[in-house]
Formats: sequence, structure tokens, C-alpha cells
Amino acid sequence: MSAFGGKAEVFYGVGKSPLIARSGHWGSLHDGYIQMVYHSDGGELVRHLILVTGVLLAISLPKAYADDASDGRNLFIARCLGCHAFACNKIGPRLAGLFGRTVGTVEDYGYYSQGLKDADFVWGDKSLDTFFTDPANIFPKSVMARNGKIEDAVQRRQIIAFLKTEDSTVNICPQG
Repeated sequence: MSAFGGKAEVFYGVGKSPLIARSGHWGSLHDGYIQMVYHSDGGELVRHLILVTGVLLAISLPKAYADDASDGRNLFIARCLGCHAFACNKIGPRLAGLFGRTVGTVEDYGYYSQGLKDADFVWGDKSLDTFFTDPANIFPKSVMARNGKIEDAVQRRQIIAFLKTEDSTVNICPQG
């Protein structure tokens, strides 16, 4: 009889150490793999697996996002800051409030190409990724068609993560 009240089978992970179920606890993390106890109530196993997966994601995703945003900041400074800022319009429109905004709608920016003015979609993770993948395909007559292509998917993800921060420390706006 296991701590779960039913017959238990022990599974072995990469480290070949068995999981020991006691006091209602189950599972261990060994050599980067979760080891689990399976017993007659498969529903409980699924609930525990979902819980452990959620905890591991909650621990790892903020760090991964922070790393992406940090790396994206450096890429933004190198590739985008000459034309864009969050606080002001430059050669390109300001980026504050970008996520959820309809393309081509910064009211006090007067240099949108006709394609951007006629666009009918909202900026978000997917639309930005698609745009950065091949801006000339989406808006062939825009300045971004020549300068905005980012072939590396990791770099696109990092820049998008940074854009979400609306980091005011990288604003270099014209005076006057």
C-alpha cells in the first residue's frame, strides 16, 4: 500500500533513482527530469503532473522573458533606436502603446506610407513577428521594408519582448 492508498509502481528517471512516495508527497526532480509514481487512480497522476509542470514553468518563464527583454534591449539600441523611441516620434513613429494599437494610427506622426495607413490589423506578438520576418512583403513601400527585416527568430522574439517593456531609458528624442 502506498501513501496514496493504492498500489504504486515506481518509475525510474535518467538518474536511475526511484521515486519514494511518502506522506502524500510524490515526484522528484533528478538530473533535469521529473520522476513520477503511477497508481491506480490515473486522474491523480495527471493532476500532479499538471501541477508540477505549472510550477516549473512559473519558475523558468519569468527568467527566460527577462533574458529575452534584456537581449532585446541591446538589439533595439543597435537596430531601432536611430528611428524609434517610446516617448517621441522620430523618423519612425513612437512605440509607446504599440501593443494593441492598430497599425498606422499614431495621430501626430505624419509619415506613414499608404500601405501602413490602409492596414487593418493590430500590433501584437504575432503581427510583429510576421512583420519583422519580411516587412517588404507586408508593406513594400515603407522605410521598414528596407531596414526592418530580422531574419533570426530568436532576435525577433527578443526585440518583441523588449518592446513590451516600454523602457524609457532608451528614449533619445530630438530637442525643441
